[in-house]
Amino acid sequence: MKLIVISDTHGERSWIQKALERHPDADVVVHCGDFASDLEVVKGAPVEVVSVAGNVMDLHNGLVPPENRAEERLLVYEGVRILLTHGHRYDVKHTLNNLFYRALEEQAALVLFGHTHVALKLQHEGITFLNPGSPARPRGGRPGYGLIEIKSGEFTCQLFTF
Repeated sequence: MKLIVISDTHGERSWIQKALERHPDADVVVHCGDFASDLEVVKGAPVEVVSVAGNVMDLHNGLVPPENRAEERLLVYEGVRILLTHGHRYDVKHTLNNLFYRALEEQAALVLFGHTHVALKLQHEGITFLNPGSPARPRGGRPGYGLIEIKSGEFTCQLFTF
């Protein structure tokens, strides 16, 4: 199973389409918030779409349907527990401690988040943290996204740039 992870697209939908073109065998597109409504670009595509609301406009612009307005989700794919959040409620621009403890509470092996616009892949005490950065407004790097491959309860994470 392959998951494309993208965040903070801020209205620039073409990045989602470009990631799908690079990985046409993806099963799921995960958006970590801030213009999750950009996922409309994949309407009709044979992929599952999962998102959370960010702190900029997602809850207020009326474009995100109620089922996608959650600020946090727990996903389980092939036995892998994944905590999905935008990150602003956990102060991720300053620390990952709050997010780490939330992941422990949820028994998540993988945490997907955005908000900082800075790509990050980090493992700490058995929990993997992945922030794909922002393709639309990257900070300190190039536009990017993440890819997760899950097989038989094991997963790998990669960061890619456009």
